[in-house]
Amino acid sequence: MPPQGEAAGLALEDAVLLARVFEEYPNKTIPEVFTVYERTRRPRINAVYKAANRRWENVKDKGLAKQKLFEWMFWAFLWVKGEGHQQNMAYEVQKEKLRE
Repeated sequence: MPPQGEAAGLALEDAVLLARVFEEYPNKTIPEVFTVYERTRRPRINAVYKAANRRWENVKDKGLAKQKLFEWMFWAFLWVKGEGHQQNMAYEVQKEKLRE
């Protein structure tokens, strides 16, 4: 995954979700617990990975004209994309529905 600062947050989410799965299913075997964890966690990880890759593509050298246009239009980008970032920051792993 390209470095955008997600790793620490995702690691904390992983720990909370794994603890939740162990707590919810105390009688399941370790492989069964990890299966529930994987099924629950995979959609979020895939979404974050795709978003990070899109951002990684956007930071590559664009050339002077394209970079200046991007800088000039950045306020509009933030206005349009702000809601998506807010929703991503409001994600609560404790409310994630466990998938058996």
